[in-house]
Formats: sequence, C-alpha cells, structure tokens
Amino acid sequence: MLKIQAIILAAGKGSRFHDLTKKMPKCLLNIGNTTILDRQIDLLLENGIHEIFVVTGYQSDLIKKHLNKKNIKIIKNEKYDIFDNLYSFWCMKNFITTDFICIYGDLVFDRELLLEFLKNKNNCLMIDDPIHEFDNHSVEIKSGLIKNINFNYNALNHNGQFIGILKFNKSSLYLLKKSLNDLEKNKNLGGEFIILI
Repeated sequence: MLKIQAIILAAGKGSRFHDLTKKMPKCLLNIGNTTILDRQIDLLLENGIHEIFVVTGYQSDLIKKHLNKKNIKIIKNEKYDIFDNLYSFWCMKNFITTDFICIYGDLVFDRELLLEFLKNKNNCLMIDDPIHEFDNHSVEIKSGLIKNINFNYNALNHNGQFIGILKFNKSSLYLLKKSLNDLEKNKNLGGEFIILI
C-alpha cells in the first residue's frame, strides 16, 4: 500500500452542466456504467491509495448516501456556495498527515496517466498541452519546472494548463498549512486552491 492520502474536492454545484446538476452533484454524473466519483475512487484504490477523503458541499447528503458502503471519509464544506475550492481544501488541512494527491471531483482521466503521475517523487501538477480557452489555469513551464500560474488562458509565456490533479510531499506540509493559516487569518480563503502553489 502506498503511504499517500487522496483528497477529492467535490463540493461545487457544477453550474456549467446546467440541468444535469440541478438535483445531483457533478461528481455523481454517469460515465459509462459508473460515476465520475466512483471511477476516481476505483483508480485510487487500484493504485494502492486507501485513505481517501471526499470534500462535499452541494448535495452532500447524496454523495454521503452514495458512498455509504465504501470506506471513504467525508468532510463537509459548509460554505461551498460562498467560497471556491480553496476553502474546501482548507476544511481538509487538519486531516493531511503525509504525502497526498488532490483531485478535482469532476475529472475523468486515464488510469495509466495516474500511475505515471504517482511515480513522481516531487511535488507536481498534472499539466495539459496545449492551453484551452474553456479553462483558466495557464501554466508557464521552463526546463521542466513550473515558473508561473495564471488565471488567464491568454497569459504571455504560458505553455500548459493545470487540469486539476496535484501531488504534495509530506516535507511540504508545514509550509502548505502555514500558507492556509495565513490566508485564513487575512480572510482570504475565497480563491482557487491552485494559488497555494
């Protein structure tokens, strides 16, 4: 078993899905014969990750009921309709004790991609190329290192896009939690989780 935790951020309303998410959180939308959330959990379990947290918000009771028989820890973001996913991550901060992977709850990704990603021993983000107009997490990469992240897909010098999966090492937890506490102290938890990078 890998000594790594997994966090799935699944608190959002999914308003861009319109009618599909009026009564159901986007993580419970069907993909083939499963849901997005079940597929993510199954891929994590297949890769030896057994300590999985799901941060819920919108329609939290449906997610809790859906995961009832699985050994998944659920953390509820009571302010999901006020703040973005940074607050969801802040709700998790006291549960993180080791290396962890964080996944946006509406992502569908390839199992081999996840396996390769987990082999990386460094803090890392999963980046797509090219940049897409429909999203806003543009990344500048030089010599294999992330130099800048911008919320404007037209940003100069950006040559990739963060897709919503990242991995942090235990050695980074002190600084990560300190940053979260500083943001809370300054009442600045309304942004996106990616600003912590």
